[in-house]
Amino acid sequence: MKEFILGILPGAVFFYRYSPRFSVGRMVGLLLMEFAPYLLIAVINSINVKFVLFGFVLVYGIYDFGYLHNDYKAEKERSGATIRSQFSEFNYLAFAIYRVPVVFFVFYYLASLGGGDILKSIAITACIVPFFIIHNELRSPRARIITFIVLNGLKIVSRIILLGPNCLYFVFSAMPHLVIKLLHYLGAKEIVLVDDKTLKSITLQIYFGFLTLLLFVDPFLVVAAVPYFLNHAKSIFRDFIKVRTL
Repeated sequence: MKEFILGILPGAVFFYRYSPRFSVGRMVGLLLMEFAPYLLIAVINSINVKFVLFGFVLVYGIYDFGYLHNDYKAEKERSGATIRSQFSEFNYLAFAIYRVPVVFFVFYYLASLGGGDILKSIAITACIVPFFIIHNELRSPRARIITFIVLNGLKIVSRIILLGPNCLYFVFSAMPHLVIKLLHYLGAKEIVLVDDKTLKSITLQIYFGFLTLLLFVDPFLVVAAVPYFLNHAKSIFRDFIKVRTL
């Protein structure tokens, strides 16, 4: 039953992986990262907002396979790996049987709408699979830097292209978000000496620098970057409010 529900709902694996630690803050963060930027881009460019939802379903229909492959590898290797109890007795084959038709249906429906940008978005999304496999197979955190950047970039690029070829330059609005994510990864893997406290202390500076630069390119890039900024800065604002109210 678990495999059926997760299989027919793209993105469900993402939620289920983090269910023991899920909170209102994480839900808000998910909305800010995965929906709000694309919704703003669609509104700015007068694009049907249904493509925002299609983009999420398209990307996470594929991305969930990468998450599960990562957990499967962790279960097999165990040593130094993060093993999630939710998948200790998970039937990966059953999940694939339910999910693959969903993915093909989404691909077919979007392809039927026509347009080179839609086909390009589908092709880019499909490229996520081999990169995720390579990422999960690599043992060196330093080697994984390459695939980490590619995966996080493809996830954004494919969804923006789906909104239209003229929207591609909105990728720049996600740059500060990608930089923060990369620094967090480098710190978590102890590749560089950046812990969460240090990263939090420089997050606003990184964003203000990028947002100022984007303002000179196109103010709408700043608008599209605001949800990313709010997601990364929400804990900073929360801590500031706590201090002020003490």
